[in-house]
Amino acid sequence: MSDPLPCRKADCLFIRDGKGRCGEDHVILEDPLLITVNDAAVTTLMRTPGHDDDLVMGYLTTSGMVRSRDQVLDLSFSPGADGAPTVARVQVRDAASPLEDGCVGVEPFVLPEGRLSAEALLRALAAVRERQPLFAATGAAHAAGVVLREELGDAAAAIVREDIGRHNALDKAIGAAVQKGWRMDETVLLLSGRVGYEIVCKAARAGVGDIAAVGAASSRAIEAARRLGMFLAGFVRPGRVNVYAGGRALSDGL
Repeated sequence: MSDPLPCRKADCLFIRDGKGRCGEDHVILEDPLLITVNDAAVTTLMRTPGHDDDLVMGYLTTSGMVRSRDQVLDLSFSPGADGAPTVARVQVRDAASPLEDGCVGVEPFVLPEGRLSAEALLRALAAVRERQPLFAATGAAHAAGVVLREELGDAAAAIVREDIGRHNALDKAIGAAVQKGWRMDETVLLLSGRVGYEIVCKAARAGVGDIAAVGAASSRAIEAARRLGMFLAGFVRPGRVNVYAGGRALSDGL
């Protein structure tokens, strides 16, 4: 039996075609999560509860604080009281400070050409769209998927996570992959929305060099992806793909 969706009902006035009706709407949950590393507060994330262990592992990875899951010695959670945030307490060996300078210090990728199929990317993103129950219920969730490149054509192979925040969804998906022991330079990041600079940097810091999204990419995201030798595609939809960086990664066209 699947876990209940992180949403609740809220009173709402529905206005349709100039007529009002009172009822209840399903709204997504949003609550704070305080992350402490080695007993020092690092950040508070406003997130949708669920897969919090993946979120923490992903945040530590995409912020550059850890390079391997083996550095995380312990992870525990304490519920907040009287409205205080839930606390994630992490003990980390050789923790680095969170990187806040974007892609500064990230080494460019050296990945083989012809490693991706445009048709497979299209199928993978379609599969991600079919695995967004929280978005279907509330219309308020972003989704991110991580899939091993060699399994890109398998619709069920991707790890998919949802959250009210696109950065959180990314961290949850990457964190789940890290906990599975996947080599991140062998994965593809799949996104339900647009791609900004911070998304590219978080992926790069985690070791992910290939990104495909349903939405557009920003100018700085494109510049960063090109500088780092990444593959970046947006508007991945039937019969259409906009390749902004790393076109040599594709083995085919649509």
